[in-house]
Amino acid sequence: CYSLLRDWYAQERSIELSDFARLDEWWLRGDNLYVENFARAGFAPVEAGTDLQEGDVLLMQIASPVPNHAAIYLGDGLILHHLQGRLSSRDVYGGYWHKVTTHVLRHHAL
Repeated sequence: CYSLLRDWYAQERSIELSDFARLDEWWLRGDNLYVENFARAGFAPVEAGTDLQEGDVLLMQIASPVPNHAAIYLGDGLILHHLQGRLSSRDVYGGYWHKVTTHVLRHHAL
């Protein structure tokens, strides 16, 4: 899902994000890729209660001890994300996706 995030930011915002080294299932190997690197990639947490805006990144924790999934908020209640072993998709942000969200991040250029 991080590759999709990098591609979206490059294509839609002309922002090049670093490509952090990572192994498959890094979250099960004791790594915390998103939390350890979001500031270095130019992101900062969004205050609770702040309205989402297009391009915000939603970190999610799915069957993991740490946030291991990211989605991009597209506006109009939609997210773009890529789950391991599936095709990238747009989904409605709510229900399950909202429940597993741990962080909302915004790039400093936005």
